[in-house]
Amino acid sequence: MAKVGHVFEYQLQDLQENGIYDDNNIHWPIEFFFSGDWKFMYNIMGLSAPNSKYFCLYCDCEASSRWNMDLQWPIKENTKSKYYNL
Repeated sequence: MAKVGHVFEYQLQDLQENGIYDDNNIHWPIEFFFSGDWKFMYNIMGLSAPNSKYFCLYCDCEASSRWNMDLQWPIKENTKSKYYNL
């Protein structure tokens, strides 16, 4: 899987940087979107389970504070799940 993954990595990087040119020499830029169900996303991102202390895929929201609608967390990435949910 690792060897095949590296081949796809280079091909996808080339596709994203250079796009596709069709038979009429028209350039089609490519934009990738990463998606999947919650379990797949957690596995790919190396995070803990959805019922863990830091459950969110996109921020450092703590499970005990998720009910508090006055709090805000910037949408970026979950940096705490990898360290606190071991």
